[in-house]
Amino acid sequence: MRVLANLFSFSRIIAAPFLIFFGTESWEFLAIYLYCGVSDILDGRIAKTAGIADEAGFHADLIGDLAFLFIVLIRLGPQQALLSWELVWLAGILFFKVVAIIIAYDKFQRFILVMPTFLNRWAWVCLFFVPFYKYLEQYLKIETSSNLFLLAFLLLASLAVIEELSIILLSKEYNFQVKSIFMLDKI
Repeated sequence: MRVLANLFSFSRIIAAPFLIFFGTESWEFLAIYLYCGVSDILDGRIAKTAGIADEAGFHADLIGDLAFLFIVLIRLGPQQALLSWELVWLAGILFFKVVAIIIAYDKFQRFILVMPTFLNRWAWVCLFFVPFYKYLEQYLKIETSSNLFLLAFLLLASLAVIEELSIILLSKEYNFQVKSIFMLDKI
């Protein structure tokens, strides 16, 4: 089972670069995009269900996530016309994320790019659906100045970075299994 879980992570690393070769509205792009999203869910679910979740698998999943995110930002970023206040909000999140990474490195002597907290997972889900918002707008015949999935992502990412920073500051040692600040005393 460990091999299967890691296979999904590594296949996402391999599949993500293929997004560069297809138009963002093509069925090929959509199929690869959805595969990357589903494989992200499956690798973690398999590892947890089989009781084989470990730090090496977590890092393989993280590398897969970062490869996918990097490629998606290159392909979809220019299509997302962000308002100035959304850019400022995003810059604030990134600033505190960098602060958390620096503090974690100083405290634990390791780079912790993303902690697998519930808030981070929900922020990731919202970010995953950002590209689909234009289809939802067309289907529901609504018009907004902001992408609602993007707003949900900004809100959840803000809470997630605050939670990460709090976990880092309150933890005596790094534990990749902490899913929430409310679990600190239980692990």
